[in-house]
Amino acid sequence: MPLKKAAAGNGKRKASTPPEPDTVNGSSKKPKITNGSSDPLRRPHPKAKEAEENGVVLRKYYPHEMSNARALAYNKDELPRPIDDLNSALSETESEREKIEAKDAVVHWFKCDLRTKDNKGLHMASEKAREKGVPLICIYIVSPQDFEAHLTAPVRVDFILRTLEVLKADLGKLDIPLYVETVEKRKALPGRILELLKEWNASHLYANAEYEVDELRREAKMVHSCLEHGIAMDVVADTCVVSPGELSSGTGKQYSVYTPWFRAWTAHVHSNTNLLDLFDAPNTNPPTARKTLTTLFDTKIP
Repeated sequence: MPLKKAAAGNGKRKASTPPEPDTVNGSSKKPKITNGSSDPLRRPHPKAKEAEENGVVLRKYYPHEMSNARALAYNKDELPRPIDDLNSALSETESEREKIEAKDAVVHWFKCDLRTKDNKGLHMASEKAREKGVPLICIYIVSPQDFEAHLTAPVRVDFILRTLEVLKADLGKLDIPLYVETVEKRKALPGRILELLKEWNASHLYANAEYEVDELRREAKMVHSCLEHGIAMDVVADTCVVSPGELSSGTGKQYSVYTPWFRAWTAHVHSNTNLLDLFDAPNTNPPTARKTLTTLFDTKIP
């Protein structure tokens, strides 16, 4: 069912004006808002219910559609963006993470980067493992709720599982295991990964960044939780040639017009040609990996 047209003639949503505060005996009270919060920036968009009814917002996993005021607060840097949370977590913990010594394994967490070549996170994990003389273990967590939350089509899920079979074979030629496990509850995923790292006595976890809101916030928390358990987690920018947020306009804001952004992007790449460098496939694991990690090589793709 299509969305109903907004009352405004141009069909655009207008910023909502908060109601005047009630006055009782000369004192002002904060207006009660629909989600129970007294914070005006947490007020849902006036059309939030309509978005829910038409399936635009999947409320099983996500909050109400945010108001224009909250969106503006993010735009003005009055609220930290999820990507800022991740970048802060990485910068705040960098010195402590660098002090962590390698133990029995280094782990790379595959997500949407199901390839062995030109994979920065995988390359860094492989180099760390080679430098310390320990095996590299790769993992992929199948998360049905994440597929549902992101409205992932069944055909794409099928493609992912088929690609995992190819990836497992490619890594197997290098004596690198690909451990695949299904975690039914998406909120249990970080804890399960931490359990596996402890089980394998792994000291370092590498992953390429995903830029969805949930994933950015999840990884920011994981950087801290891993460090609390003596594990260094490094989330690497690999998806884009130029990392999101790297370029800004003359006013310090993100570009909103394509042509100025493209000119800035082109100039930046020409000045930093290393951004176009490709990363080699991972190194072959030590000969002992097949014996010590036998059970990991035997795991099946769902």
